[in-house]
Amino acid sequence: MLVLVIADLYIPLRAKGMPEELGKLLQKDTYDLVVSTGNLCDKSVHSFMKSLGKTKVIEGGHDDVKDLPEMEEVMAGELKIGITRETDFESLLAAQRKLACDIVVHKSSSHTCTAISKKGRLYICPGSGTGAFSLSHRDVIPSFLVLEITGTDVAVFQYSYVNETLEVTGKNFTIASPMGAAEEE
Repeated sequence: MLVLVIADLYIPLRAKGMPEELGKLLQKDTYDLVVSTGNLCDKSVHSFMKSLGKTKVIEGGHDDVKDLPEMEEVMAGELKIGITRETDFESLLAAQRKLACDIVVHKSSSHTCTAISKKGRLYICPGSGTGAFSLSHRDVIPSFLVLEITGTDVAVFQYSYVNETLEVTGKNFTIASPMGAAEEE
């Protein structure tokens, strides 16, 4: 299963669009699921994300689309993904417990792309797909994540546009005791 994790585009508030090299990777019928922590902003951007596949978006604070939830959860194969606006680690742990999820997709006030494993769970932040500045950082690297989920194995691919070059890095994680599997029984 392929999951696109993208956020903080801020189109047109802080950015005109994504770098072309990143935008080319957003193709219909490529992703099984699109997950976002919001701040896509313009309704047309929301519509575009929905055209890519099944989409789960939470309210980011600057979205034209109304009535988006503040937290969301979705199954991705055997694993449960929780989506939250939280940024500090203690709040992320609380969100993980509340949503009972294996993967926590969260925001970052710096718009920095990260993927870390703690206490048997995966915490990921896609950064900003456009490189839109944040209130704390002006030089933000445009980025998003793609998760390749096979059973309890998660390959996390970070796509970044650095110095006018597309860079792709990857990390592999295993969720030891999936919480999502218990729900399917």
